[in-house]
Order: sequence, then structure tokens, then C-alpha cells
Amino acid sequence: MYKTYLSYYFSMSETTTQGADSSVSNFSFKYIESGGLTARYLLISFDSKTNNVNYSTDATGAVVSQRPISSESDLKGLKDVITREGFFRTQSSYSPTKDNEPYIASNLTITMDDKVHTVTWADTSIGVPDGLVKVTDEIKKLTGEKK
Repeated sequence: MYKTYLSYYFSMSETTTQGADSSVSNFSFKYIESGGLTARYLLISFDSKTNNVNYSTDATGAVVSQRPISSESDLKGLKDVITREGFFRTQSSYSPTKDNEPYIASNLTITMDDKVHTVTWADTSIGVPDGLVKVTDEIKKLTGEKK
């Protein structure tokens, strides 16, 4: 039987939220999906210092597409969802429920100013907040991956 293993790391986080406006001077995220029967891999990242969204489906990270963010309004929807859905108050981990079944593992780290939070979950996890899915949907919109 095909097994998927997941190793992950966590960051400490603060539980306060901040308004999702342009006053956020340090904003970055890194989202990874991996695993499943087809060995799926997806990496989407952004750093306000470079102002580029990086996108890769290559597990080695060798093939990366970049898309510049031309205005703050491109990120406003994402920042609004992060704040509204309480991303910084989510648990750090939501464990998969089926140990011997292949699953898609997700890992999301977001930095907004001095707050950093990492969440890891699987598509078989129970109790994953709907808001976490909304945040990842907004991230995928930045690449055209999901509309």
C-alpha cells in the first residue's frame, strides 16, 4: 500500500489580529501542498520585499514562475481574509485521521509585521477551520490556480 509521510515544523505565533490595510509593512507567506496518490506538489510564496508571487509545481523547487504584484489592492483580499478568518488564532496542527491512507498535506506560514504563524493540516484532518480554506483559496487566486 502506498504511504505518504509528513514531517513538519512550527513557528510560535501571537494571537492578536491586525487590520488588513496597507499599514502592514512586512507581509509574506509560504503555502505548500504535497502528497496524495499522484505525489502532488504545489508551492506558492510571496514576500513584500520582492513584491513577487512565486509559484512551483516542481518538488525540487527548480522550476519557479514569478508574477509581480503591481498594487496593494492585489493583496487586499488576502489580507482581509487572513484578518477576518482569524488565521493567527488557528491551531498549529490538525493531524490526518487515516495513517495508512495517502493524503494531501498542507503547510502555511504567514508573516504580518511582527506576527508569524504556521499551520499544518491534511485533507483528511478533522476540525480544520473553514477560514483556513478561504485563506488558501485567496492565495491560489494570486497565481490563477483557483478562481
